Amino acid sequence: HADSLETSIDIDQGIVGRVARSGRTVRVDDVSRESDYLNWWADTKSEVAAPVRIGGVVEAVLNVESDAVGAFGEADVIVLETAANQLAIAIENARLFGRVKESEEEYRSLVESAPIAVLQLDPSGRVAYANPAVTDLTGFDHASVLTRFLHGDELAAPEDRPRLRDALEQAAAGRAQRGIEFRATHADGRTRWVAAEMQPLVGDGGVGKGVLI
Repeated sequence: HADSLETSIDIDQGIVGRVARSGRTVRVDDVSRESDYLNWWADTKSEVAAPVRIGGVVEAVLNVESDAVGAFGEADVIVLETAANQLAIAIENARLFGRVKESEEEYRSLVESAPIAVLQLDPSGRVAYANPAVTDLTGFDHASVLTRFLHGDELAAPEDRPRLRDALEQAAAGRAQRGIEFRATHADGRTRWVAAEMQPLVGDGGVGKGVLI
């Protein structure tokens, strides 16, 4: 039948169209008694169709047909509706993931191009991320920053590390720190004063995910 199968129908056609318009599952025991039945498959005798609703809108219809009259019971309706609901959830999750991914890429692009040094520390205090501007601050290239400064407090000159370490611990505990000043040693041997802000990063359930400097 594939050679003669129509590839599309209008929204006002067939059992599928009825479900799409009403948003309700339809079970037909004998399609020959349905005036709006569209003969897609010559052998079809019974049919069941369920809407796929996303955000309250019918965006698809799951349709199953049989060559036997009365082939579908209530259990089959439940199975098809369950599959339609699971499909709707999967589609919505995929869309949400796409939007989150797009937002993450936009955020990363913004941070990567920022003239201000940005670092992310993991829950153990290790440097997990550094943007290109950190090179201007330290004089080390990006790869060297991630390996040379294993922990955030190592950004500071030795005499200021206790102050920076305390501020990072406060931030990791959930208390944002602003205007924290310390001396940082540049690769050329000079020291410079740095003013930093530190924000706690919190994941699901309030679990700490590190610190953003």
